[in-house]
Amino acid sequence: MIFNLNLVNFRSYKTESFEFNPGVNLIVGPNASGKTNLIEAISLICSLKSFRSKTNDLINHQADFFYIKAIDQMNFQRELSYQLINNQLTKKYKLNQLEIKNHNQQHKIPIIVFEPSYLNLISGTSEKRRDYLDQINQSLLKNYSRILNQYKRIITQRNKLLKDPKSQIQDFFPWNIRLVETANLIVEKRLNLINTINQKINYIYNEIAKNKIYNIEIEYKTNQNVKNYANNLLKSLEDNFSLEKKYSYSLFGPHHDDVVFKFDKKEARSIASRGEIRTLILVLKIIEAQLVEENNKNYQPILLFDDVFSELDGSRRKYLIEYFQNYQIFITTTDADVVVKNFSKNSHIILLNN
Repeated sequence: MIFNLNLVNFRSYKTESFEFNPGVNLIVGPNASGKTNLIEAISLICSLKSFRSKTNDLINHQADFFYIKAIDQMNFQRELSYQLINNQLTKKYKLNQLEIKNHNQQHKIPIIVFEPSYLNLISGTSEKRRDYLDQINQSLLKNYSRILNQYKRIITQRNKLLKDPKSQIQDFFPWNIRLVETANLIVEKRLNLINTINQKINYIYNEIAKNKIYNIEIEYKTNQNVKNYANNLLKSLEDNFSLEKKYSYSLFGPHHDDVVFKFDKKEARSIASRGEIRTLILVLKIIEAQLVEENNKNYQPILLFDDVFSELDGSRRKYLIEYFQNYQIFITTTDADVVVKNFSKNSHIILLNN
């Protein structure tokens, strides 16, 4: 939990301070009033990551730095600053006034984000579904971020080599070995996560839906047989050198994989209603919260719900409230009445204006 937050030159905020309670915090205001900016700041100071895809405008356009400070449930003072020097961003993070350069999980408060784009997870791009698995694994597994970044660097270098007209098949052997080693770890961890989700998903979904029971499962789609995955991937790389050379791009590996959500063995995006899809997304967020909480002994996850409460009907709101009632939760909305009537009178309301 965090109990107060100070912002200086962060996005739309010049200088602002907020106080929060340990339960429900409702952030209410019209569009463009800074609601999403506020919960992004919470995400940054807790997890050192933004849930937005673009972070190039973190600093208020009239300044060359931003600063965030918060006090958490352990009475730790957390400080994060970005300084723009010669068009380069320099980040500094302090915990109780001591600079932390090598961040790890013990320095972070876990965050669960539920925002409108998640409602397109099932029907959206395969990249979005891969990112969904990878983001959870990064919050659960100590070395997963390092492995993922290493894999991305290997693909970048390998693609650069494929574009070189002078490169030959023998030049790729060391890159292929490195690619296979990291790819094997990524796929293994993704499959483990899917197996864990599949063990939980049916019970929770049917608890919410009640009136229509499905057998739900998530399936991992890869262009390799997962049995003996490493050898199969290496063979594909070696056998398809000419094809990859033609396209100047790495055609095999987990950066091409996908996730399929199934209702009674049929793809959810083909047969599920809008309400069923939203129930499924809600279930995935509940499972994510469970897994993150089980994995973090120091901090309970903080929930950030950005403008999605009005997207859920009464029964889903009710279940959401009942399940997350013991968490610190931040909900942004343009309409306080939609949210307030679903929560106790003890909710803390933060009013924002344009």
